[in-house]
Amino acid sequence: QGERFEHDMTQPHMAIVLTWNGDKTPSLRRLETIVNSVVNAQRAHALVWQREREDEVVVFQATDQKDPVSTAMKLAKAFSSEIQRQFPQARVAIGLGQVARDVGQWRTSYRDAVQALDLAVRLQTDTPLYIGDLGVYQLILSLSDREKLSAFCERTLGSLLEYDMRQHADLIKTLEAFFNCHGNLSQTAEQLIVHRNTLLYRMNRINEIAQIDLNRPETRLALHLALTIRRLLALN
Repeated sequence: QGERFEHDMTQPHMAIVLTWNGDKTPSLRRLETIVNSVVNAQRAHALVWQREREDEVVVFQATDQKDPVSTAMKLAKAFSSEIQRQFPQARVAIGLGQVARDVGQWRTSYRDAVQALDLAVRLQTDTPLYIGDLGVYQLILSLSDREKLSAFCERTLGSLLEYDMRQHADLIKTLEAFFNCHGNLSQTAEQLIVHRNTLLYRMNRINEIAQIDLNRPETRLALHLALTIRRLLALN
């Protein structure tokens, strides 16, 4: 296929695999159309095709030799942003494989991407997951002391969970959307279908109730990790 479209197969490539995540999603054809439009807009050198049987869209991107992961992740995040813009109610899972230095390694890169994709589906996250960054998730899954993991979640999220239950609020849902949208408030408001001022009010309430400062990187890391652990504990 690459030779037919005069695509340079000699460059390093990375596999990016996408699938809709959840019920009542748009068609696979629509996902492929969005992916192709982003590839064209970004002027990325990539091959795109859908695998209907696997219900996925596969992209093999020719990457920058100096920093291939950043190149592919930039494109993957562009996919996620455009999908969220067009379909704020829908969720998409995206996985990235290791760098394939030659065509013989493409299959391995694809398998890696599918593994990352499977975890993204399990975590219900729109954030693209790169196989090389899955150490933190694998570490969490390998930890046998569930009590300590639960205690960390309770310590980090307990006040917000309690407030949500007592007030029938959506602060945890708001936080999850905030991280899924990479901290972009406009995209978060669009995904939650709320006015930006409503979102800002919720973010302030999160700071007040949890007695935290979301502007601090370590605070964001702790919250994001706690949300991830909470989802993994629920799965297991």
